[in-house]
Amino acid sequence: MPPITPEPAEPGPIRGSIDEAESALHDLVVIGGGIYGVAALLEASRRGLSAILIEKDDFGGGVSWSSHRIVHGGLRYLQSLDLARFKESVRERRWFLEMFPEQVEPLSCLVPLTNEGTRRPSLFRVAAAMNNTLNSALGGSCARLGGASVVGVDVLRNSAPDLDVGRVAGVGRWQDGLMVSSERILIGMLRLACGMGARAIAGLAMESARREDSETVRVVCRTGEGREVQLRTRRVLNCAGPASGSIAAMLGGHHGTLFEPLRAFNLLLDVPPRLGDAVALKSDEADGRMLFIVPSPAGLAIGTWEEPADGHTHPTRASVERLLGIASRCLGRDDLHPESISAVWSGLLPLAAGPELTPHDRPVFVDHGASGGLGGAYSVSGVKYTTARLVAERAIRRVFPDAGPASALRPVRDPVLRSGWFTCPPESEAAEAIVRQIVRDEAPRNVDDVCRRRTAWYASPDRLRAVAPAIGAGFGLDDGESLRAVDASIRMAAQVRE
Repeated sequence: MPPITPEPAEPGPIRGSIDEAESALHDLVVIGGGIYGVAALLEASRRGLSAILIEKDDFGGGVSWSSHRIVHGGLRYLQSLDLARFKESVRERRWFLEMFPEQVEPLSCLVPLTNEGTRRPSLFRVAAAMNNTLNSALGGSCARLGGASVVGVDVLRNSAPDLDVGRVAGVGRWQDGLMVSSERILIGMLRLACGMGARAIAGLAMESARREDSETVRVVCRTGEGREVQLRTRRVLNCAGPASGSIAAMLGGHHGTLFEPLRAFNLLLDVPPRLGDAVALKSDEADGRMLFIVPSPAGLAIGTWEEPADGHTHPTRASVERLLGIASRCLGRDDLHPESISAVWSGLLPLAAGPELTPHDRPVFVDHGASGGLGGAYSVSGVKYTTARLVAERAIRRVFPDAGPASALRPVRDPVLRSGWFTCPPESEAAEAIVRQIVRDEAPRNVDDVCRRRTAWYASPDRLRAVAPAIGAGFGLDDGESLRAVDASIRMAAQVRE
């Protein structure tokens, strides 16, 4: 885990002048502005490399926005005695908790245990003891988190009063991290990288790449307005998530199936959580999938549901209603309706090989030059938000084996979260001040960027509409244009297919 100094700091602004980018020779061009690309930019910058990130849409607008917002510690890896991935998870969970004290809070989690199969109290006690011992031994301990244990049924009854506890013989309890705002974490990491000299440009799509000479690759890009942009670089790292396969095809060589898509989605409901802790519940359908139901500042989050991608990022209304039905029956609630959905966090993950619909659980790294493609070009594809920084660190070390040591980091002090208005916008004057600050420092291009990827204001539709003019003022919009832009953002946040 990289060193973190105790004194917090507010990171610098996102910077990304196209003219300056075209005139410079970069050590690295990172393609893709999700959590993997942003983490790669940060890890490159920490080593003194000149790096620039390009993203065809907005930073964090794809799969990263659709995260369930949980920083997992890897307790489930102990079931298969996969100590390597357990070690990675607990260390990276600690990193998030220490780097982002305002954005990541301890989350108490409960799972009902029965006297059947692997969900027995006796087995969970063994796993809990291993978790607590190894967590300390492997450097994953964090003062903000408690250990795992088996507790009485009363704990579950008090935390989830609507739940039927008739067959529950005990309750497994542990703690992970809850990202109060995954949006702010990604922007914070991007600002950290830019504070170290990196550049980041949204709305810039890669079109081709070719070797210019023995030391340089020329990457040809295009803005949404049609301007061609040419970047010169020593190395290219493709972190484009669902688009990584098409980017890899441009880079050439034998890269196999870098990204076979699986759709995964979570629902955010604007209802009283009526939960004191997160609960892991088994679906009452034949496949017995586990649902993770989480009380959050924005409402009640339910997920993750995985299904064939069938060429679409967004789930159908039927899939959403199916998940709501399962959650309603599991929780014993009758107020979970489609009308209460404030967000459908939906994205594409890499599908693992085999008959089961499960995400690939190990990152894939491709050296295109070594397999007959463009020399100096690489691709990386991963699936877990929790370990994205570690995967990025390893990728940078492989791309630049002679790079110097990485500098220490300081915990991020977040100006928007400290204002207390990250899920619900304040009154007009304060909202306008926050938007001005975001426009100045965080490179949003429009109202939707502010409402969905610099804040979580989309989770409060009525309040958001009330202050639409104040938000639109930051982009020179009149009142009518502002309200239409806000309404469009609200619709996109809860988008499903018929």
